[in-house]
Amino acid sequence: MKKNKLKKTSFMQNVLVLMVSQVLIKVLGLVYKLYLTNREGFGDKGNAIYGSGFQIYAFFLTISSVGLPGAISKLVSERIAIGDYSGAHRIFKIAFVTFGLISFLCSNILFFGAHYIANSFLQIPEAELTLVALSPSIFLVSISCVIKGYFNGRQNLKVSANARKLRAIF
Repeated sequence: MKKNKLKKTSFMQNVLVLMVSQVLIKVLGLVYKLYLTNREGFGDKGNAIYGSGFQIYAFFLTISSVGLPGAISKLVSERIAIGDYSGAHRIFKIAFVTFGLISFLCSNILFFGAHYIANSFLQIPEAELTLVALSPSIFLVSISCVIKGYFNGRQNLKVSANARKLRAIF
């Protein structure tokens, strides 16, 4: 009886932590968007420059981290369910290295290719600095996705909520 009540309490705490973190992320995103769009001197041209650079960034971010937390969470939880804790940790290490390398490569392509991408593909030379500024977050977001997936698989959602806060910043 006590163990069942403890499970319910733990579940509710995890749900509450995730809800609070999601609300915080949305509020930070709203504040950021409002500031950026209403900043004097930024205007429509600034939004166009930022938006075009952001589309390229979103493409590289998708390559390096789409579906990652869910997949890792599933693999880790399967290992934990059968008591293979070392297998779960091995999945984490392999995913960390693999997606660390993929995201590092994507970040570097975006960082060092920003001039070429902005001038050739986007034909907006001013977008180069947007690409350079956004490039490090590809690596950080991908790594946080791996960490989030691992801890979700271990049913420790407090770490996951903190990882979401980190991603919201970038």
